[in-house]
Amino acid sequence: MHHPRLALLAAAAATLLSACGGGTPETQAPPSAAMPAQRSAAALAQQGLTAKDYEPLIQSMYLAYFGRPAEFLGLPYWTQKFAERGLPSTVDGMLAAYEGNAEVRAMMDQFANSEESQSLYVGNNRAFINAVYLNIFNRNAESAGLAHWAAKIDQGQMSRGRAVLTILQGAQGGDLAMAALKLRFAAQFTASLDVTAEILAYTGDNMNEAARTLLSTLTANADPAAFQAMIDDFLARMTQVPGPFPLVSRYLGYQYQADPRAGPAYSARYIIEQYGVLLAPERRGTLVFGEAPEQVSWTRSAGNAPVYGAPMTSSVGIPASYFLPTLTMLCRPPAGKPGAAAVATDIVVSRLASQAAQADLMKAGLSVYREHCKAAQPRTALADVLKQDRLQGYSYQVADGSRRYLLVVQAAPGVLGLWSQE
Repeated sequence: MHHPRLALLAAAAATLLSACGGGTPETQAPPSAAMPAQRSAAALAQQGLTAKDYEPLIQSMYLAYFGRPAEFLGLPYWTQKFAERGLPSTVDGMLAAYEGNAEVRAMMDQFANSEESQSLYVGNNRAFINAVYLNIFNRNAESAGLAHWAAKIDQGQMSRGRAVLTILQGAQGGDLAMAALKLRFAAQFTASLDVTAEILAYTGDNMNEAARTLLSTLTANADPAAFQAMIDDFLARMTQVPGPFPLVSRYLGYQYQADPRAGPAYSARYIIEQYGVLLAPERRGTLVFGEAPEQVSWTRSAGNAPVYGAPMTSSVGIPASYFLPTLTMLCRPPAGKPGAAAVATDIVVSRLASQAAQADLMKAGLSVYREHCKAAQPRTALADVLKQDRLQGYSYQVADGSRRYLLVVQAAPGVLGLWSQE
């Protein structure tokens, strides 16, 4: 909203900068040696650049890595960092300088290694590349492109930072138009953060998720003239107390046909359609899961267990907690096999669970095994499963304060299984 700046703005800026070491909580940069003033001044003078000239580039980095606009304080923080080093101010320039300029690589790595980026992209490189396509172009990556980029990163031929720059630089047609549209919206959004309440409110997982969702609604025929009304409405709701946006709970996702030895395949999230502070069981919401994200709705049953909508036929939750499950196994028939027995297509584990060592798991007394989403059935083969090292183990806390254990295993080629202690 375009209001006069409040007198408290300077104090708010000082408070936020002090709290996050000069960056933002999500994109805080590690300390680095200061650039000599003579060098940065000379570099900028030679290029005829000011810090403001870097704003489109920084907004592009926010969009690519985080899928949202820059914060009021984050934008000048990063533009100054780039300007001090005399770095290129365009995507083309950054890509051209990437291999030969260590500072270009270091700055890109700071985005990739930021807390927010690490939180969003805990999985494999396929999930990361697809997220970049969604963030910039509002579409999933085509299969050939996804395989191409992920393979290059997997094989060490390309870093994630260079892949982001290359994808941005190579945009054409509708992708180029969408990238430009989102960049315009992001710039307008950040410029509209012009009162203290808005600046302070636009931070944290829930607000960041809400801003990502807002940008994801843009279409190719979106009218830029309507952007300000959309932004004003968002900011007006953002500053309400206790808050108008759904709560977000983050999970690690294991996908059907994934090998658990490689770690989680993607970052999943429950979006809870209850606002403010969570004091009672949420009644409904959505779960976003999968390498190419899918969204399934859920409602709370009379027994307090989430019940998931189509295409899920059933689910297993551990434990059936008061709020959300520590783990969910999602069940649906295999693609192209109508009438076949449901399989565990995906398993999501709360990030509140802790990675457990095999030594702990051997003492855990796990006895319940679920595969193909069948009913719980005791097995005696736990020792054999542990020996295969085809698993990820977690411990989690239950209501009485004690800890229990669970395993995500590759039970057979293309089949995820679950051991639990119940």
